[in-house]
Amino acid sequence: MTRARPRPRFGRKTIAAALVTAVAGIAVRLAAAFTGPGDVAGPKADGTAITPIGWRVTSAGRQVLLQDGSTYADRPYAIAESPNGKSLAISSNGQSTQSIMIVDAATGAIRQTVPYRSPEALFIGLAYAPDGSKLYASGGGSNKIRIFDVAADGRVTEGTPILLPVGVTRPFGDKGPFPAGLAISQDGSKLYVANNIDNTMSIISTATRTVLSSTPVGSNPYTVALSKDGKSAYVSNWGGEQAFTPPSPGAPLGTVTETSTGSVSVLDALTGAPKGKIEVGTHPSALGINPTTGDLYVANTDSDTISVIDTGTNAGRKVEQHSSRPHDPMAPTILASSRAPICRISMRVCSRAARSLTRSRKSIRSSEAK
Repeated sequence: MTRARPRPRFGRKTIAAALVTAVAGIAVRLAAAFTGPGDVAGPKADGTAITPIGWRVTSAGRQVLLQDGSTYADRPYAIAESPNGKSLAISSNGQSTQSIMIVDAATGAIRQTVPYRSPEALFIGLAYAPDGSKLYASGGGSNKIRIFDVAADGRVTEGTPILLPVGVTRPFGDKGPFPAGLAISQDGSKLYVANNIDNTMSIISTATRTVLSSTPVGSNPYTVALSKDGKSAYVSNWGGEQAFTPPSPGAPLGTVTETSTGSVSVLDALTGAPKGKIEVGTHPSALGINPTTGDLYVANTDSDTISVIDTGTNAGRKVEQHSSRPHDPMAPTILASSRAPICRISMRVCSRAARSLTRSRKSIRSSEAK
């Protein structure tokens, strides 16, 4: 399976499938069967739902239809849970009206919708400040970080954004840096931004609203996760490893060839200095940190696997890779939130990964001792 590169807000509209399958920490069970030719995306009367790519899913919890008046959640790519656990912020990044919705985590009721119409945009990144007073959202093709004040009832008010320095302009017009996934430091002083077009990770001071550093990573970085101790930043390189061939008469823009491997870049979270790169499956996307062990889980959405990385070493080390095909043939891209034990995807895969990781650690330590 291949995925189109993200672009600014133009092109044909897509049909909105406004469905979120989980409130924080609820697993999703996925049936390994395609739907039939007449089925349409959305929730069904029997409690199942059909995803926009044609898989039938059975939620372990309640389904919440994200429709507020005429605004649907078109491609809800990101969910962030408020620190007090009472609200969910959902960023929808499709080609129709994009939006941030604030949802009551207990009832599933939509409290507020903040719509964005072209050329204003959103893309993947969403993070609450640790004290819950602010919500940050990546602006994608708008090349800004949106900042919202959060009221006691969870509703948000947008303030002045952080405008990012102009980056790379691609041949077909997309302009970098194109901020994607976000992470925030434990003290709320720094934002970590995966810049999808510029192929960098930036560290931004939330106090001064300035970019402190930008470090090259792999191709088309998708998102960022911080280690449990806050010392390392991990970036999933969505585009995989690439080789570039210069322009020629037959290919005036040159050619880019992706290899069969993906990677996660490891950086120093204080300075942004590179610490290494870890090979994982193809098309690595969502990242999740196990809040108990600190292990990093990587959803590889082309190879349909989950890589498990031991973050205890300085540059990290891949210990396990597990297939998700028996449970989720399309390897979903939403991983752990703060209160979920590990994953909001195939729980059996992640539980098996955690058990297997413990065995692998023992084996590695035994080998190193020898």
